[in-house]
Amino acid sequence: MATVTDYYNQLIAGYAPVFDNNAQLVQSQADYGQAQKTALDQQKVNAFRQFLNNRNAAGLMFSGLPIQDQTQFVGEKYIPALAQVDLKTAQDQAKIQAAELQMRNKLFEQAQKAEQIANTPVYQTVYN
Repeated sequence: MATVTDYYNQLIAGYAPVFDNNAQLVQSQADYGQAQKTALDQQKVNAFRQFLNNRNAAGLMFSGLPIQDQTQFVGEKYIPALAQVDLKTAQDQAKIQAAELQMRNKLFEQAQKAEQIANTPVYQTVYN
């Protein structure tokens, strides 16, 4: 006699392509977030380069990058932007995973119902 686990595994097997697709979506969200972080890193490099160019244009060559400008940029723009990327990536991944969990829960409920039906005397009489 089949158990809930047996019925569940049969149902899950039919949804394997959906779950594989969800895993790919979660990974693509992570890849997209990493690409955004790379773009932010380049923006930081460009901003620091602009700070240096501004100092050189003001006749302050070889004075280096002003630490105040660097820390202000990092604190006000770079770190909040990184945090926003991480938050958005985590939220998008959580939505995908929550939808999959909901689907798995429904499949488990269907497996429980299938087991209950299989254990009825009528079912056993007809199908055994």
